Amino acid sequence: AEPWRIVRTRRRVSDPRTKARLPRTEQFAIGFFTSATSVTIYNGDAYPKAFRGNAFIGDVGGNLIHRKTMTPAGPTFIARRADQKVEFIASTDNWFRPVNFVNGPDGALYVLDMYRETIEHPYSVPEDIKKYLRLESGDDRGRIYRLVPPKWKQPKPVKLAAAGSRDLVKALESDNGWTRQTAHRLLWERNDRKTVPLLAKTAIRSAEPLARAHSLWILHGLEALEDQVLVAALGDPSPRVREHAIVLAEDRLDRAAFRPALARLSGDPDPRVRYQVAFSLGTVGTADRQLPLSRLAKRAPADNHLRFAVMSSSLGLENKLLQALLRDKAFLAKNGSSAWLSDFARLAGANPKPSEAISILRLVLEQQHPSRRRAELLTALGNGLSRRGQSVLGVLADQATPAPLRISADQVFRQAVTTMAGSASSSADRVASAQLLGFAPATVAVPALASRLGPGDPPSLQQAAVASLARHPSPKTWTALLANWKGHSPRLRSDIVDVLVQRPTSAGLLLDAVAEGRVLIADLTVEKRQLLINNRAPALRVRAAKLLAGAPTPNRAKVIARYTPALDKAGDAAAGAAVFKKLCSACHKVGTIGHKLGPDLNSVSNKSPRDLLINILDPNREAQPNFMTYTLVT
Repeated sequence: AEPWRIVRTRRRVSDPRTKARLPRTEQFAIGFFTSATSVTIYNGDAYPKAFRGNAFIGDVGGNLIHRKTMTPAGPTFIARRADQKVEFIASTDNWFRPVNFVNGPDGALYVLDMYRETIEHPYSVPEDIKKYLRLESGDDRGRIYRLVPPKWKQPKPVKLAAAGSRDLVKALESDNGWTRQTAHRLLWERNDRKTVPLLAKTAIRSAEPLARAHSLWILHGLEALEDQVLVAALGDPSPRVREHAIVLAEDRLDRAAFRPALARLSGDPDPRVRYQVAFSLGTVGTADRQLPLSRLAKRAPADNHLRFAVMSSSLGLENKLLQALLRDKAFLAKNGSSAWLSDFARLAGANPKPSEAISILRLVLEQQHPSRRRAELLTALGNGLSRRGQSVLGVLADQATPAPLRISADQVFRQAVTTMAGSASSSADRVASAQLLGFAPATVAVPALASRLGPGDPPSLQQAAVASLARHPSPKTWTALLANWKGHSPRLRSDIVDVLVQRPTSAGLLLDAVAEGRVLIADLTVEKRQLLINNRAPALRVRAAKLLAGAPTPNRAKVIARYTPALDKAGDAAAGAAVFKKLCSACHKVGTIGHKLGPDLNSVSNKSPRDLLINILDPNREAQPNFMTYTLVT
């Protein structure tokens, strides 16, 4: 790395204020991208077919080019490192700045190298360091590289500008992405109507799926895409052509020839086709959407991407779709079905029509459902209502809500208290009940939820109880959250702090607990301390700044000062190993020695000797909350 960058990093990690302000990814840029540029999919033909569809990413700070393979996963992809333990290109020249890539006419991949000494924004370079740098250094040295495989031979240039329209249509079948795309552009720019029959023929009969897809889009651009050609494309053997055809058909779905085709494609075997159908159905009338949307949900209930797409097209149908899915026992038995039910209930709650929420209450409270499903549906409805400033209790209190529904709801809330408290109930049932109590009357919910923060309750239940208590803001709630602090696990403490810092009143009580020693400063992450120090309430902000300064204790400061001269001495690995085995191995592990009870020492491998000295001699200064001790009373 450049010398100035090393100096800047040392300053950052030694300055408590900078360490509090910057995430670790800014302090130690190792193992991840810090300046990714120009994600480009290779579609040339110079490299072997295995390279087509690969993603190339530059990292200007790391002076490298990274390559990933793309594997279909439902309607999306999973990207994986293509070159194991090496990069596609890694330069020893720290002026190498690959800022862009281009698929070239010859099938090669071209790299645009900005070639600068300094790539950072001037604001990120300290002023006293900046004066030693010329930030424009290299502005006359930009480069372009052509990447090709070994033994590659330069192909004969393809002169498409001088090609006739028939040759351009033929070029749509090329393996070279640049050739296809350029032919596509020229055919559209020329607006040669004589090519329309040939393009229509290519769209239906070409042996190359890419050529068929290009032809469809060119015809669309020329306003010459006939219905019969597009209908044929909706039944194309290639799922990628069908996917494009669905998009092109969106402005024709009011025509009789297209609605049945779109409904049929909701059962397509290809996940990306179904994904596009889900989005495109949002453009058709309500009557034509319900059945295909329901079919999509039932086909792949575990597909979250599809679920989001279906939800985007379900406006006005939430209630009917929820009813349809609740009647399908096969769907209800599948993994992922509960997420669909909850989403439809949530959308119904967010619908501004009060009748929608009442209809969901009827559906949930008047029909037979397993207790967990009923709790999940009511919770989802409550979440939806909260998006528009309403609540389940508000809907129940509405004059339009029948009295029997209020009685049923009260019974469900009280049953939730019983289920949550019962150790014989499953963990999932108890968590669902705790979540539901976030929307129950506070007099019923708060005492019950507060009683579930003890060490005998599973962490998932504790977490749900804290989240539901946050929906009942009051001094009683804040007091309950801060009670028995020493008996709370690090995770539970973190969840409680997340709630308390959100409001000035609860944040004030949290600072009271810190001042009294009931809550340690180390229980607050750096981010939460900053939230308190930057609070909008002036008095709270001043008080937090005084309490949370984070300075080491005087005794520890003296110890650090006494041992600091040792940093100038030569290290002795053998002596260090002996000390580690004797004093550190009970909680830490290096190689085969020790136990993984404390933090992984790999996380400090890039720290400076001074940082390590401070961490060892004053461990509580930066102790991570998940490694704090807590008291378990038996």
